[in-house]
Amino acid sequence: MTHSTVPDNKPGSNVDWNRRDDAAVLGWRHFPRVVFERGQGLRLWDVEGREYLDFVSGHISLLLGHNHPELREVVIEQSGKLWHHYKYFAATPVVEFGRCRRPCRPSWT
Repeated sequence: MTHSTVPDNKPGSNVDWNRRDDAAVLGWRHFPRVVFERGQGLRLWDVEGREYLDFVSGHISLLLGHNHPELREVVIEQSGKLWHHYKYFAATPVVEFGRCRRPCRPSWT
């Protein structure tokens, strides 16, 4: 683990980012109040350069890690085609995903 190079009271510190978060975002946060800037694999870095092992992020981050090269490539490719659509209309990526999952579905569906 690396140590912070940014004093708590300086712009860009966790304290500074937490003040901004409190002013701009409604909601609650866990303690200690750490503001993450980037991730790679199972590691995260805060805005002060400290390194952490990530054991609590979402399912995809835990499964693939942050900044996974194959996932980044596919997301970049797909974002050039279709980024989002209304759920009541069909879209080719959703249909293809359903086709791939069909063998895994229970027989009663």
